[in-house]
Amino acid sequence: MKNKKILSCIIGLIVFICCFLGCGDSKKEVSLMDGVVKIEVDEKKYLTGDLGFAKDCTYSYKGDGIAIYNGILRGMVSDTATKVYVDDKDGNSLGYFEVEVLKDTYQGYGTVETEEGWYEPIEVEPVEGISKEFSMGMDISTIQNVLEGGGKFYNSEGNRESIYKLLKDNGFTYIRLRLWNEPYQYDADSNKLSYGGGMCDINTIKEIAVDAKGLGFKLLLNFHYSDFWADPTYQVIPKMWENIETAEEMAKALYDYTYETVTAFCKAGAKPDMVQIGNEITTGMFLQKGGEDDGTFDKVGYAKYISARTNASNNVRAPYIRGNEKSNLVLYVKTGAEAVKAVDDSILVMIQLAKEMAAIEFMKGFYHTFDSVPFDVIGLSYYPRWHGSTERLNTALKALAEEFPEKKVAVVEVSYAYTYEYTKNASNQFNKDFAATNYDVSVQGQADLYRDVIAAVAGVGDSGFGVFVWEGAWLPVEGAGWAAYNTKSSWSNQAFFGYGGKELPSLEVFKRVTGME
Repeated sequence: MKNKKILSCIIGLIVFICCFLGCGDSKKEVSLMDGVVKIEVDEKKYLTGDLGFAKDCTYSYKGDGIAIYNGILRGMVSDTATKVYVDDKDGNSLGYFEVEVLKDTYQGYGTVETEEGWYEPIEVEPVEGISKEFSMGMDISTIQNVLEGGGKFYNSEGNRESIYKLLKDNGFTYIRLRLWNEPYQYDADSNKLSYGGGMCDINTIKEIAVDAKGLGFKLLLNFHYSDFWADPTYQVIPKMWENIETAEEMAKALYDYTYETVTAFCKAGAKPDMVQIGNEITTGMFLQKGGEDDGTFDKVGYAKYISARTNASNNVRAPYIRGNEKSNLVLYVKTGAEAVKAVDDSILVMIQLAKEMAAIEFMKGFYHTFDSVPFDVIGLSYYPRWHGSTERLNTALKALAEEFPEKKVAVVEVSYAYTYEYTKNASNQFNKDFAATNYDVSVQGQADLYRDVIAAVAGVGDSGFGVFVWEGAWLPVEGAGWAAYNTKSSWSNQAFFGYGGKELPSLEVFKRVTGME
């Protein structure tokens, strides 16, 4: 009898220890902080630097009010409270802390929202046969500027949510980010003066990439190999390479930069799933040499790097020459692709072209020029104003899929406006001359165009990789202009959010085409 009493006491003591001191999988109900951690949506706290936890702690919580990734605590949904349990490196429970994401509800933008019916329901027909692997992506390279400028995003109910949650809930799987080498000049006191457009240098873009990957997205990293916008008109050599005199030296610099950058992203927890070698290289790469900056910007918003550019030396410039596999352009693209594959052969490589959809033979010749390059995806820009109807897009995609059966095809840039309305911080490049014949400039018209573009890419079967929206979250906030500090957003009327940041019904098209509601 005495032994039974002793055994009973021992069992009771074990139960007490497990319940109150932590045992096995149980969590200590001991608060690790005096108060509640209060944050806003899309605000970040670093668990080690800001909150004082050890680097090797692990965290568990329920709900989607917050997200924890890569040592970062981020507010995801406003007006939520979350209890976070903390374990040490050995899995022992330390206790918990509480996080409150502050309440923030949409206050409205103006009468135009009602007059134009921005938030009225839309109709979307599903796309038959669309693959579960079909990628829905969005370029959000300016998102850091937008958030720093006070931009906020709200769901259809008017509750503030993280831009990443809104995209994921609407079917997006990829984030695309552009990378510029050194997108700034310096003033007389050696302070950086951003060229604008998001100041997409490696530090900015790597931080966004860590967020995107940590929150479950795939990443398309887009090397412009320039200090500012690269496109069929502008392909300006980065300042760091302006004194290079031969193509071989340029190829070496490009290889090293690409390899080191992709490696840095991988080490930061933001391994790219796909890398783009150059941006819209229709006319070539490294075609101009930048002017010498003097700390000023012209009335348009350009620094001398752009406004005073001159033709680059023939030794290093790389114009597109059809069928010339020994050209500088092929050398550079091949070098970049090989650098990516050297880091990780599983990373996909894309080559992007911007050309009228009627120019099918040009497209075939362009991509055959890169037959010696280890690339995986054909990426097309598609803007109806410049590239033609969705019917021509259909025809071009089918022709490319047939010509290059071993490649995937994607529309890697597309956008369309939902309004002509101007606002204080938006200059709106899209005007009435940009409207497509068969698509209204309205929320429904925007949804219709995207639905048909998705259908066109999905229509080539297994060859169809996906569709990427260009800058669909570029809100018109001060300081988030397309160029220097005195410029405005040129794209906000083509976003998927009203000027006040509330999601438009057209954002739903990316999940509704798959049959999801």
